[in-house]
Amino acid sequence: MYLNDRGKKMTLEFSNKELDTFIELCYLGNWLANSTRFPDRVIKKYDSLLKKIIKKIGAETKQEIHYDELHDELEPVIKNYDNDVFFSELSKQYANYVYPLELSEFANDKDKACKQFVCNSVLERACEETLKANGLSVVSISLPDIQPRIEKELKKTLQILNRGN
Repeated sequence: MYLNDRGKKMTLEFSNKELDTFIELCYLGNWLANSTRFPDRVIKKYDSLLKKIIKKIGAETKQEIHYDELHDELEPVIKNYDNDVFFSELSKQYANYVYPLELSEFANDKDKACKQFVCNSVLERACEETLKANGLSVVSISLPDIQPRIEKELKKTLQILNRGN
């Protein structure tokens, strides 16, 4: 896809620090591609290449690299990414709810279309900035009938569990 001569092998040289960063980068890339997938649905080309890289580097450096330790070390990066994506998507969805970008309804009125776009953009940016600064403490969702729903589902679940005893 990116390289024309597929049969040619390449050698890369890294300092120890660069090698650590390369391993982290490979792990994060695989995590991004596969972390939300069921084991039978992982993208094998990324997963197997990561395993091959870790195995080869471990053999060359005589140091065993453990996935769990790598994940724990990268947890702050992953958590930051998760929050950024979540807050960004929540902001976009909310802005699109308040100021929909169905510009086809404004096809004959450029001023209305422009106003809608600007309002949407400003609201999205303001929401994202607020969420990143304050977290979910600024979000309020009203679910007046949730407690009876929870109790009903809990009762059903406990009945199913108790049948097994």
